[in-house]
Amino acid sequence: MVQRRALKREHSVARPAWRGSARWTATSVIGATLLWYLLFLALGDGGRLIGYVNAFGFWWAIVAMVAAGWLATDRAWLRSAVGIVLGIVILTHGGVAIGRRPAVTNDAPTIRLVTASLRTSNHDMEAAAAMILAETPDLIVAQEVDVPAFTRALGRRSRGWSIVRRGNELVACRCPISGVEGPGHVLRARAALPSGPVTVWSLHAPKSYGRTVAQRVFFNALAADIDAHRPGILAGDFNATPWNDGYRIIADVYRDTWLAAGRGPGFTFPTGARRAGSLFPYIRIDHVFASRDLIPIESRLGTSSAGADHLPLVVTFAMPSRRNRIDAGTRSSAKSTR
Repeated sequence: MVQRRALKREHSVARPAWRGSARWTATSVIGATLLWYLLFLALGDGGRLIGYVNAFGFWWAIVAMVAAGWLATDRAWLRSAVGIVLGIVILTHGGVAIGRRPAVTNDAPTIRLVTASLRTSNHDMEAAAAMILAETPDLIVAQEVDVPAFTRALGRRSRGWSIVRRGNELVACRCPISGVEGPGHVLRARAALPSGPVTVWSLHAPKSYGRTVAQRVFFNALAADIDAHRPGILAGDFNATPWNDGYRIIADVYRDTWLAAGRGPGFTFPTGARRAGSLFPYIRIDHVFASRDLIPIESRLGTSSAGADHLPLVVTFAMPSRRNRIDAGTRSSAKSTR
């Protein structure tokens, strides 16, 4: 017994000092992540520039779990468990899609939408049109686009497109389409698809985490507009990740198609067109949301064209038949009159 205690004492003496420092650092990281998460739940993007911190919610989770892994190697089991659980809980806010595929009948009509933010300073619309058409879309939703140049490039490669625009945004469809300006100067289009009309919004949201009240007003008005126009698809550059207020407001009304039919973290920004994205994109700020009567069966990232600083999103939907839409509308009307 005396010998065993002596060996234990010798082992503790021989323990490198840096391991104690590393344990303290890992514990502090988990503590800081927990503090951030509580503030996120309580305040959202409230407070000046807090939205920038919230935008990296995915990486808060990853850092917490890495710290937990280190603590596990040091046999600090309780603190390690706290870090792992905390990381998983943070990711449940929309951090990772697990590749679910909704069940649909084989005879359901489908459409494919591509949304891409092409960057205002990008003048290579030939490459942009080629990239988008390679995905064989039925609907194109583009932001920060040189509309005349893109329209010409699109027409040289493919016929039969109807296009509506607002500023440097556009919605194009292989069907009749009309466009109006929605709330907050958002382009809203009505596409007369063979399966029935669908409202499509092209969004390039303002990026101002220092003006959180204005951001919330903008997204609340947009949420009310998409709620009033179903079936609908809202696509584009939200300048918001799943931990920002704008995303969360829209997610209360429409479904995030990436979480429904995508796989992985779905990072879209920045690409190698920006120095910050020279290694890989690291945040998800481009989204496609849809009303629940449109069923996303596949959601994936495309390949960015030369000069574009966002990755495009490619989403395939199973469209409800006209009869199903009438039945759904009848049920909705019945509910509203109760």
